[in-house]
Amino acid sequence: MVKLELIDQEIILRQTRPHPLAFYHLYAIWLYLIAVGLLFILYFDNFMNSFISIPIFEGSNLIVNENPNFYQALWLFILLIPSVKSRSILAYGGYLLGMYLVSLPLLGKIVGETVESTVTQSLFQGIIVEYEPGQKLYLFVWLLLIIIPGIIIALTRISLRWLSLFIAIGSTIILLRYAYSLSTYQINLLLIATGFIGVTGTEIWRRSHRYHITNFRIVTEVMGKKRVVFYSKISDLIMETNLLGRIFRFGSITPLTGSGMGVGMDIALAGAGMSKNAGGKSVGIGFGGGKTISTPRSRSSYILFGIPDQKKEYTRIIELIHRNIFYKEGSC
Repeated sequence: MVKLELIDQEIILRQTRPHPLAFYHLYAIWLYLIAVGLLFILYFDNFMNSFISIPIFEGSNLIVNENPNFYQALWLFILLIPSVKSRSILAYGGYLLGMYLVSLPLLGKIVGETVESTVTQSLFQGIIVEYEPGQKLYLFVWLLLIIIPGIIIALTRISLRWLSLFIAIGSTIILLRYAYSLSTYQINLLLIATGFIGVTGTEIWRRSHRYHITNFRIVTEVMGKKRVVFYSKISDLIMETNLLGRIFRFGSITPLTGSGMGVGMDIALAGAGMSKNAGGKSVGIGFGGGKTISTPRSRSSYILFGIPDQKKEYTRIIELIHRNIFYKEGSC
């Protein structure tokens, strides 16, 4: 922990940084990329080269041999339908010829005769469609599993940089795949490596936070950003703890000042509109509404974010605020 330059008669009461689980949401994002890479390596590595067989029709054994009466009734029904609907003798004659070429060998199959027709042989064997997904489908699904979470994170955290980051990660790996003819195994290794880099970067970011609580002030330092709040300037003190924080005993403390530092805005908007062409002219009406709520929120570099034993520190800071106010009033 970097030593803080103290002012006259100042004493450091506590030096701390965020709890290892305070940035769990960032760790989860990068662990997701690792999980996607491992999933594709373990289960879908041969997906591009494998065939998917889909039986559309299981062959004549299902209908002809096991249920010949049903087949004959179906054949007769198909044969009689055009005689009712068709108005052209030539068209009906062509239809009967086609039915003869297809159905006669099938009827021969029922009575045990040999069938040589290529058409009927394919019907006896059934129709099985072999579908090869190929590289494009594989990479498309792979890319969707990266970009869609980026969209969700961008919307929930109200920050487009996460979407841009995930698009950049997916696009870069795809470009490397085509530039260097990488295999699917290699691009997933790159994705896993990216996840590990993200986890490492998040840990470095967490360790760069340094919080100092002295008898005069609160000092926060994060990678060149520094905030100093004297207890005499604090107008309110907010403590926040989520479920994970209650289990592992960590949370955030937000000191609010008269300048509004530490306060954010939650905005909800609603609107509607309608337009209609009337006599060649466009007529439109619309209405809208909005609502903003001030909430205690700030960046981790400006508050005591996710510190261990936040309840103890919250009580300490309250006492220091009260002592500072009492000392100031006594001096007056």
